Amino acid sequence: MYATLLTWTYTLSDNTGFLLQRSIDSGLSWTTNYTLDATASSYIDNDVLLAHTYWYRIAATNKYGTGSFSDTGSIFIPYGIPNPPSELEVSSGSAILSWTPGIPDQNHSIQDYYTIRKSTDGNIFSDFNVSLVDNFTDEDVTSSPGGNTYWYSVASVNSAGTSSFSNTASITFVSPENPIEPLNEPPQGIPNISGSIVLEPS
Repeated sequence: MYATLLTWTYTLSDNTGFLLQRSIDSGLSWTTNYTLDATASSYIDNDVLLAHTYWYRIAATNKYGTGSFSDTGSIFIPYGIPNPPSELEVSSGSAILSWTPGIPDQNHSIQDYYTIRKSTDGNIFSDFNVSLVDNFTDEDVTSSPGGNTYWYSVASVNSAGTSSFSNTASITFVSPENPIEPLNEPPQGIPNISGSIVLEPS
């Protein structure tokens, strides 16, 4: 949950309270009002949203009415670090990665792009960025008779930072075995007899 903390100083003792006002349109209209005790010197506004700017002003009040308002102060509530992707898979037979994007909420905003972490030994990873998609094909993979294995994980990124990484998924690429060459055998067919038959009396 995001919030703003407001503080002020009031040195007189003729007030019976304070009127705190909030605007979402640069002070053109003040649509939110908070009535505070006379002893208050701060206020936490919990009703704020990510990627929004809020303007505030405050005035002292007593039984005669509301005094003049203070100068206006503003604050921008930045995006939070996005939620991480989940359910990362690598398609069999090719390096096509697919995942479920992290869902934005009050504390975690949507991502701007992804960072994919790749390893060829399962221990040392290198990172590279991809655009805002939910799948990616890694063209830089090779196969070998013994099998080359690649490990992957993915994280969401925005202006606030990088999420934690997803689960790790792996795939092994194996070269097909060399085909067995056929033996050079004579062709099979009906045999032919050459020459002539000689008949002699017994």
